[in-house]
Amino acid sequence: MRTTLTIPDDLARQVKQQAAATRRTVGQVVADAIRMSLAVRAKTASVSPFKMRTFKGTGVRPGINLDKTSELLEIGDKHHGSS
Repeated sequence: MRTTLTIPDDLARQVKQQAAATRRTVGQVVADAIRMSLAVRAKTASVSPFKMRTFKGTGVRPGINLDKTSELLEIGDKHHGSS
C-alpha cells in the first residue's frame, strides 16, 4: 500500500541513515519498525487494564473525561497556574 506519513525531520534522517546502512528502502525500514512496535504492544495487551481507585469523595468530577488526555492536561495547567 502506498501512503504518506508526516514525521519529524530528525526521525526522517535516522530512518534514511538506517535504510542506507542496511541497504534497504525507507519503506522497508518504516514497515519493520511498525511491525516491531505492534508486536511489543500485542505482548503488553494481555496486561490487565489500570483501574482508577478513589478514596474520598464520589469519584471523578462531573464533566471530566479520563479518556481525553489533552483535556486533563488543560485542566491540570489551569489548576497549577501554568499558561
